Amino acid sequence: MLNLLASSSSYSPNIPILAIPRNVSEVEFLYNRIIQGQASLNPDIADQLKKLIKGTYKAFAAAVAHHITNNRLLEVAKEKN
Repeated sequence: MLNLLASSSSYSPNIPILAIPRNVSEVEFLYNRIIQGQASLNPDIADQLKKLIKGTYKAFAAAVAHHITNNRLLEVAKEKN
């Protein structure tokens, strides 16, 4: 999922946030570290961590969508002036 979002930068080169954001990669790294280091991790905690990862991806996707929309609105406003 992360690679899919990061590759979407090809259609809008002036959106700097589309590079893999540090917070998403850090959350993913932390998740993998916890899962690999804790063989006896409580399944409920593992599920909560998975939800955290999903929430991070959704927040990133929403930020990208807002940024693209805002850039397009700015372009339209410039065309009208």
